[in-house]
Amino acid sequence: MWEVRARRIGRGEKEMLRLGHTPAVTGEEVIALLRQVGAVHPHLATEVNQR
Repeated sequence: MWEVRARRIGRGEKEMLRLGHTPAVTGEEVIALLRQVGAVHPHLATEVNQR
């Protein structure tokens, strides 16, 4: 697993944060969370899925 990560970083690819949530979490809550994460970790790409 670490080898794959090292290759991605070596190619300049962004790290991926995958976030899954239930319908009980609103879109506004997800956006607020992603803004906070982006402010601290601007290098992360994000993928959000409602489950």
